[in-house]
Amino acid sequence: MKTYKSVLTSLAIVIFITLTGCASQPTEHYSGFLNDYVQLKPCKDAKGGPIMVWVSPDLTSGKYHTVIIDPVVFYPAAAPTKDVDAATLSQIQAYYTDELRQKIGA
Repeated sequence: MKTYKSVLTSLAIVIFITLTGCASQPTEHYSGFLNDYVQLKPCKDAKGGPIMVWVSPDLTSGKYHTVIIDPVVFYPAAAPTKDVDAATLSQIQAYYTDELRQKIGA
């Protein structure tokens, strides 16, 4: 009977620790790209997923009339293979750059 109680106690402790770990908030892992992450606010992306955003209070549409879009690049850099040659990679980059410019231009 004593063994049965110790097994139940051990099982209860394991379940408690597991549930406590699952219920806790995930640790925020920032990349270090920004100096200060305090001003980031939770928001939803286009698909409804959680994201963190910051919008400058100085951003007003009247101040800007042009958007500069650099050509799209692969990250990590894509290297040609026997299945995908350099010309195809260039076409993909050009396609995405053009699509981005069209969507933002609209």
